[in-house]
Amino acid sequence: MTNIKLVNEEIDYQLDLNVYDGWNELNLESYFKIISLIQDKDNLEETLFFVEMISILSNVEKEKLFDIPVSQLTQFADIISKLSPDTLPHTIPDTIVIDGITYVPKKNMSNLTTNEMIWIKNKQKESKTSIDTMIGILVILLRPGYEKTNEAGVTKWIQTPYDNDDFETRKNIFLHKLSANDGIPLVNFFLIGNEK
Repeated sequence: MTNIKLVNEEIDYQLDLNVYDGWNELNLESYFKIISLIQDKDNLEETLFFVEMISILSNVEKEKLFDIPVSQLTQFADIISKLSPDTLPHTIPDTIVIDGITYVPKKNMSNLTTNEMIWIKNKQKESKTSIDTMIGILVILLRPGYEKTNEAGVTKWIQTPYDNDDFETRKNIFLHKLSANDGIPLVNFFLIGNEK
């Protein structure tokens, strides 16, 4: 996170921003906002694009940025350029810990259970956007887990069975607490079935 101070001395206005400057600091909700903004970039005036991007990266209302001189927005150029989707990692984590709960991803896409397949199809049908579909698949295939040691002494992570009653809770947790660094490689893996 980078601290940036913006000042307009003519109107005695100052704004201190803590700006997320890497995918590991941004949650999935912010990631999807950034991607939507980038996709809409050609329809936006350049200054408004910067204001919208800074608003997402600093978690501040865009209206608070309107009294800042345009020349000060250039401070954000390096941060914004580093946040290209191409800079996200491709390897998927073995586990992810959020709020003390260890989540385990489905690693063998050819071994989907009937229950998982039914719920994935249901979520695909009821989703209104591709983002809804991606989040739905993520919630179904990234679940709490536990370690288990077999008779040979080999320890591995086991997923709990899918329970749709936990869907909305887990969706909310993932949108607000799962980093784009961890979440997007998993989404890509779940959609194409292998790591890039």
